[in-house]
Amino acid sequence: MIVLAEIFRRRLGLKNSSNDDSGALVQPPPTIARLQPYEVIISFRGEDTRNNFVSHLHYVLKDKGIRTYFDEDNLQRGQTIGPELMKAIEESSIAIVVLSSNYGSSTWCLNELFTIMECKNKFGLVVFPIFYHVDPSDVRKQKNSFFKAFSSHEINFKDDRAKVKSWREALRQVANLAGEEIHGQKEALFIKEIGDKILKQLPVRASDFRKSCVGIESSISEIKKLMDGKSEEVLFIGLWGMGGIGKTTTARAIFEDCKDEFESSCFLQDVKESKNRMHKLQKDLLSDVLKTKFQDICDVVKGSSIIQERLQFKKVLIVIDDVDDVEQLNVLAKQCDWFGGGSRILITTRDEHLINEDHIVKYDLQTLPENEALRLFCLHAFKNDHPHEDFKEVSLHVLRYAGGLPLALRVLGDHLYKREKRAWKSTLSRLKVVPEDKIISKLQISFDGLNVLQQNIFLDIACLFRGHSKHSVEKRLQSLGLHPEEGIDVLIEKSLISISMHGNHKFYWDADVNYEKTCYIEMHDLLQEMGWYIVRQRSNTDVRGYSRLWFKKDIVEVLSDITVFSEVERICIQTDLIHDNDIIKANLGWEVTFRNMNKLSLLELSGDFFEGNYNVNDSQPFGKLGNKLRWFSWFEYPGEYLPKSFQPRNLVHLHMEYSKIKETPDFSHMPNLEVLNLRLSKMLVHVHPSLGNHMKIKHINLESSIKLEVFPEINRMRSIEILNLSDTNLKKFPEIYENLDSLRRLDLSGTQITTLPMSIRHATNLENLRMINCEYLLTLPISFLGLQVQTMYIKSGSLKSFEENIDDETASRRSKRREQLIGYEGMGQLSGLQIFLLFCNSLEELPESLLSRIELLVISECPNLTCWICFNLVDLLDKYQHLCYLKLSLEYEVVPQEILQACLEHESMSKMLRRREKPFKVFIPISQIPSWFQYQFSRRSVTLFLPPLFEWYTDKLKGFVISGLNVHFYQAVHVSSHVVVMYIPIDNIRRNIEDWDGQNESTLLELKSSRYFRSKLVETSPRWGLSLIYSEGEVNEVDPHQVLTEMDDISELSDPTFRVKIAGSRDRIEKLNMDYHQAKYHPTDLISWALFQQQSHIMEVGTSTMT
Repeated sequence: MIVLAEIFRRRLGLKNSSNDDSGALVQPPPTIARLQPYEVIISFRGEDTRNNFVSHLHYVLKDKGIRTYFDEDNLQRGQTIGPELMKAIEESSIAIVVLSSNYGSSTWCLNELFTIMECKNKFGLVVFPIFYHVDPSDVRKQKNSFFKAFSSHEINFKDDRAKVKSWREALRQVANLAGEEIHGQKEALFIKEIGDKILKQLPVRASDFRKSCVGIESSISEIKKLMDGKSEEVLFIGLWGMGGIGKTTTARAIFEDCKDEFESSCFLQDVKESKNRMHKLQKDLLSDVLKTKFQDICDVVKGSSIIQERLQFKKVLIVIDDVDDVEQLNVLAKQCDWFGGGSRILITTRDEHLINEDHIVKYDLQTLPENEALRLFCLHAFKNDHPHEDFKEVSLHVLRYAGGLPLALRVLGDHLYKREKRAWKSTLSRLKVVPEDKIISKLQISFDGLNVLQQNIFLDIACLFRGHSKHSVEKRLQSLGLHPEEGIDVLIEKSLISISMHGNHKFYWDADVNYEKTCYIEMHDLLQEMGWYIVRQRSNTDVRGYSRLWFKKDIVEVLSDITVFSEVERICIQTDLIHDNDIIKANLGWEVTFRNMNKLSLLELSGDFFEGNYNVNDSQPFGKLGNKLRWFSWFEYPGEYLPKSFQPRNLVHLHMEYSKIKETPDFSHMPNLEVLNLRLSKMLVHVHPSLGNHMKIKHINLESSIKLEVFPEINRMRSIEILNLSDTNLKKFPEIYENLDSLRRLDLSGTQITTLPMSIRHATNLENLRMINCEYLLTLPISFLGLQVQTMYIKSGSLKSFEENIDDETASRRSKRREQLIGYEGMGQLSGLQIFLLFCNSLEELPESLLSRIELLVISECPNLTCWICFNLVDLLDKYQHLCYLKLSLEYEVVPQEILQACLEHESMSKMLRRREKPFKVFIPISQIPSWFQYQFSRRSVTLFLPPLFEWYTDKLKGFVISGLNVHFYQAVHVSSHVVVMYIPIDNIRRNIEDWDGQNESTLLELKSSRYFRSKLVETSPRWGLSLIYSEGEVNEVDPHQVLTEMDDISELSDPTFRVKIAGSRDRIEKLNMDYHQAKYHPTDLISWALFQQQSHIMEVGTSTMT
């Protein structure tokens, strides 16, 4: 009892008190000179087994590295057995009790057994009985030798019968435990099997992981929260990250910390290594969880059935480590119903795609922050948590190299342990050329699992394109035939690359990329070094065999040698190397450099890189360069021509921005060309006529080629999608002689074009036309509109009219096209047209054929057209139901306020609204809300609660008319005033309120104003007006003043619009048009869904983000 009490004190962290009665009987044990506590204690009767069975068992356990308490070896002179035994039992995980014939006769053994069984019951000590030539029933019932022993004990302890009773109970308990019996079999084999079982049962102490868990404690804590131990659901958690980031270590630590909370547990390590032996993993899983040796499983299908059948009612913790194939999960843990309630399945993988399942919660492991990385590194390099003073600076260099990767920190720390500083510096220099094998081999596992195309994508990014925009990288890889859409996704999923919002685009600027909103491809420094290492190793570190050239040293060596470099496939010479002295000295001229590079598929250069004459039109500098070349980019090409020998038949992209070229080459020698970019080539005067016959060209960009006056006639350009001729000196758009249904975008801004040819009608699928700053534009033929144009941007002070000269062929085709679309749901969205007219001072009206298609019309600083719109506004809204957004912007002095205000005259507006079936939104630049809006109020943000339907709704109600006024000042100067008039038919509200007929709750009408400017804006006097439109007469059965509620102020919005939101009740927001929002916008982007329900592409103009 005294021993047990002391164990309790130790477990609870209490100290012996000097006035405690037990203190005089049990002295604190002396300090034991050993590093680690015992794992196993053996309780045995010395005279029966010490010199035979137990000594052999102790040897086997010791041989297996198990720290075992055995009194012959561990007692020291002058030391009483009590305290030492007490400490051994306290520290051990397993107690082996060897029950022999004379075990019951020893009171020492019985006291020891009593303490062991109490520790089992109180602290979970594992007890493993061995019945050494005795029958378990003799022990349980105290028969034979145990009967004789207890007969003697009853006499000797007649005054302490409770003690004898406790001994009997301890024997009964130990005899009831599952153990092993030895009766005549070979002891050596028996002892070996016992040793194996003990080793397997020993827990891996959490403290053994503390060193390897440094830095990932926060991840362990977060994952434990995800596991939610109180939930009875079956949870799958996938740990995902690059090689060496600590997935297995994290999973092992969680497993050891949490496994006691489950009925059974199993850790399946390195699953990918057993790819062809999945039946063995199934066997291991079943054996561990069911705690029995499971028979061999030869059929994985049968094994899966057994797992599901046997484990569906057990609460288990299972770790499936290092999965690289979905089949591994399918045969081990396919779905939640395979396991009992409360089970937790942890999966570690490098491939995110494998855990992209609804029932798997993903956790992305990240590299360590600098402070944690330093701590982990120091524990390995200095056996301390901080660096030695003299090694602080060099330690930081190691940290930068490792980039927070735990594997690298541990490997480098162990390697540098007890080495001199000069050895540290030497190691860092060596790592730049030859990485550490233990690190690279671990990282390369993911690379080896890729197919050939994906491996090439990884090497291209590592060597050439890290930090570049995702869009520009995809274009390059696409031209090389590497299918980057899939390949990049795979690399991301396998943690080999990542997507960042910050990148490096200083070298290769791409005019088609919005660098403020784009994303970039990044990777860990060590993964990039692995890519470099692979390229070098494939050629046995001979630079002449490198498939890619990117380092200055390698480029210098190539340029200074005239031998054959047939293996080079990609060369990127960045702009910061163009004027490098070493490069210039090594340069032998382009005639020599490219002469025999017949495998080159991608070449990127910049500026006046090669010495020599670029303008010799009959020279042969490229030799065999063009045979496999697919991407050719030369920024600021200094020559006036490309040599005739440049005939790359497989070329896909030709980029020569800012070049000095005067004439383009013959494109008939480039039959596979898809992209031609000569943007800002200000010397360009002639484009070869063959371009107009090119059948594969998709994108042409000649923007700001200011001397170009003529573009070739378009004959067979059947693949063209984007044609940008903006800011050229083009005076006439070329004739189109064949169907041009592939053209989607045409930009003629800043040209001297006066009109478009009638043949533009062949561009039947044109969606976007830009003609901004076309100061010579006089007319536009409506024939080109067809049925597909969605957006037009026109800015021309000279534009006078839209011609309606439509030939019979065009009219017939348009008629057939409309017939095809009749009955098609969403036809309004497909055929709707958005037109932006800016500073068209000479334009006086819009033809009916154009108005019949417009859904959105923005007119800015077009005074004559504004007057015409104002005079005809009511008729336009009445006649063209699809016109739902109209915005007029104009200085007050140009058109009198009386004319602008007259367009909102009460009687004509009321009549029109009674006939109007579709919603609309109109902006008029006036300074007051029309007086016929009887209910007006000044609020920045208001909410109207309309009473339940039965109190106000009648069949005569047509809808709501809402008007809002915003007056804006910029730096205390009046800028503009706009009145917006919005009409919301009751049918639009009805469609979006569930259970309309039975609706008995208040309806919410929320109005919010937003700001026109993003900064330095003072918004004053926002006003609102409301009116209800009835089919007959002017009936107002609801007084909004009685239900008006002011909303809290809203945060600043960036879009110049008012926002209207209709909802069905105070407790819920009604069902939105989710098909539209899910298809095109983020769910948090809402604008006036009741107003614009059927005009999806118009919503871009008025989008506001919910606050």
